[in-house]
Amino acid sequence: MTKTETKTARTELLKKYTYNKDTGIFTTRSSGVYWREPNEHGYITLSVKLNGKAKGFLAHRAAWLIETGELPEVVDHINGDRKDNRISNLRAATVQQNVANRSHKPKSSSGYFGVTKKRKKWEAKIKHKGKDKYLGVYDTPEDAAKAYDIAAISMNGEFATINGVDTKGFKPMKEPQHEHYYTDELVCKIKDTFSLCENGSGAIIRNKGRGVGKNICENKMGKVRTGDATVTVAQVRHILTHGKPKPRRKPAERKYNLKNPSERMEFVCSLLGVYDYNKDTGVFSRGGVDVTTTTRQGYIFLQHKRKTVPAHRMAYLIVYGELPEVVDHINGVRNDNRIKNLRAATRQQNAANSRHSRGASKYKGVSTFYGRWLAGVAGKYIGIYNSQEEAALAYDEAAVKMYGEYALTNQQQHA
Repeated sequence: MTKTETKTARTELLKKYTYNKDTGIFTTRSSGVYWREPNEHGYITLSVKLNGKAKGFLAHRAAWLIETGELPEVVDHINGDRKDNRISNLRAATVQQNVANRSHKPKSSSGYFGVTKKRKKWEAKIKHKGKDKYLGVYDTPEDAAKAYDIAAISMNGEFATINGVDTKGFKPMKEPQHEHYYTDELVCKIKDTFSLCENGSGAIIRNKGRGVGKNICENKMGKVRTGDATVTVAQVRHILTHGKPKPRRKPAERKYNLKNPSERMEFVCSLLGVYDYNKDTGVFSRGGVDVTTTTRQGYIFLQHKRKTVPAHRMAYLIVYGELPEVVDHINGVRNDNRIKNLRAATRQQNAANSRHSRGASKYKGVSTFYGRWLAGVAGKYIGIYNSQEEAALAYDEAAVKMYGEYALTNQQQHA
């Protein structure tokens, strides 16, 4: 809803209903009837007219709007009771925070949130931003519940729904791995069950269990079972060759969203730990070596945290702490990243400060038109002239009026 629509909705709600912030109850002004019948999802709903049409309104959102004058993405019930609309029980939240604040009982057999039985042990997982995050395998369900609680509080803060177990002194696994990746018992079992073929072909032969003498390299699934664990053929080969399991790949580095202000500044702080920027020369250096390699378009790019970022935009962000729509090179030289040569701009302003590249005319904004010359700027018609020079002067005048200091005129280019 827009600000105007939000303001109108608040006015209409106050015309029709009275809200008691201490009890969370709405009553109609006309009849004084309590309005507290929940819908199928457990929420209390109201109805108001907006633009001549009836519009349903959830009571807890209406309560927040009446008391604060604002309507956030989500209004969350702190105690999880959807019928308790006291203002003290409501708070602004994101969708993710609202999902984290669950009121239902754990559905798992362990009786704890995020804990399930994994063979003879207990596995902990937590869902975050729509994806399951693996927290490790533990000997007892209580330990797994502790790992879940620590992760939940770290991710969701006050919005976290936790198991409530005592986590004092408990340390979760630093780099959780599936059980069969780190037990010595399974490594010994694999060495005892399988062996490498002596002819040097790299084939793996089963020595024990079902299918003795069988070449497991021919397994189309690429996996074999030993005891109560399933392992890949590649893992078996690595254990038989090197005597230990193949190390897991390092977790992927975090991807930063540079449109988010907090993540953007975190990324810049990390960038400055690797690169040095000299605002007087405009040069970025790494380990004492200047970064001067330019792309075909003439820009310099930096590589950091799985991102390729333009050096001129990072320079502007480092000095001014903000990232505009476009960072423009004043003199048009794309690898001149001195801070005095950079300025914030829109895409149109940046395009106005570009040099003439190609065309029938040698002037920017000028093209042929049935033996004469047509002048135009930003798709707008200026006029038709007998000579290129006249059309170029007309373009310059119009561009300066439209873009001011951002306009790169033909006179400047051909001076």
